[in-house]
Amino acid sequence: MPEGELESRMMRRFGMDADDLRRSVDRMVDLGLERTDMLLERGENRVSELYTLGVALKNWISSEHSKYVRIVEAGENGEVLRAACIDPHDVTRFLRSTGGGIHMSGTLRPLDQYVRVMGLPNDTFTAVYPSPFPPENRRVVYVSNVTTAYKEMNADPSIFSRIEKRIAKLCNTVNKNTLVFFTSYSMMNRMRPFLERDVRKPMYWEESGQPRRTMTALNTFRSGRNGVFFTVRGGSIAEGIDFPGEELSFAIIVGIPYPPPTLESRAMSDMFDRRYGPWTGWKYVTEIPATRKMKQAIGRLIRAETDRGMAVILDKRASKYASELGAKLSQDPVADAAEFFFEGEGFKQGL
Repeated sequence: MPEGELESRMMRRFGMDADDLRRSVDRMVDLGLERTDMLLERGENRVSELYTLGVALKNWISSEHSKYVRIVEAGENGEVLRAACIDPHDVTRFLRSTGGGIHMSGTLRPLDQYVRVMGLPNDTFTAVYPSPFPPENRRVVYVSNVTTAYKEMNADPSIFSRIEKRIAKLCNTVNKNTLVFFTSYSMMNRMRPFLERDVRKPMYWEESGQPRRTMTALNTFRSGRNGVFFTVRGGSIAEGIDFPGEELSFAIIVGIPYPPPTLESRAMSDMFDRRYGPWTGWKYVTEIPATRKMKQAIGRLIRAETDRGMAVILDKRASKYASELGAKLSQDPVADAAEFFFEGEGFKQGL
């Protein structure tokens, strides 16, 4: 919604100026609180709709146009007003008043982007420390002959079948617990009938909107040593669950997990372009988050010094991020996987 559009319509409709509108919204919040107290006294444990609307309008009106994007969304229960913060500087303002802080994660890089986006001081000390795990226990490769880029898949339908066959052959070759990460439920569900036909080992699936069924399947997968769990990147399985020891040894990453375009991401990208120069927005809002998601997926493999794991990225666009991911081009990922796992009794003849 254009800046000031909602406020202008309300002022015209009710014959108000800006000060009148602010006072009316404040009064709405006060009346909403009184109404909520009355409801509680009557034993109704809920918040007054008047209060909810008043708070939403107050946040909408008071949000800075340069740091928030105002959105009207149509949902199942009607229209929703939302003022989304696009400038993390506001969120981290309290950090600048503290004596110091330590920000630590395996996926913060590139650190210059993190410092900028978080609004940290220019003299913030940054450092990258080497992994304590043996480098020979981890291998990441990518291929150059497939991609999930929409235009290319649309122009060449054979890419879909080539990806599906590559997934199946990789799964059938490695006799280890395997996670297959898709970029979306749509792609995963589209490939599911073919994978259920071609993969010859126990299979488990993340079910959209069914967390209980998903967790039951996940627990069964983790208790075995030769299953395949199909999931979508960006969810709790890709980023929030540990797989110690042999609970996970092999990962197949299907496509580059670029965030879907939204009004917030477009506004944030424009803001970074204005602040730091052309194309900075695309890098900060799209490319770097995608790289971090891939790192998080790969990071599920190695959680201790004795863990061994390999990841295969099925998308030629990974070449752009190969250095950051520690990935190498593979002409034959099936053979590479067989070689990597041969010493760990994980190889069986692929079909």
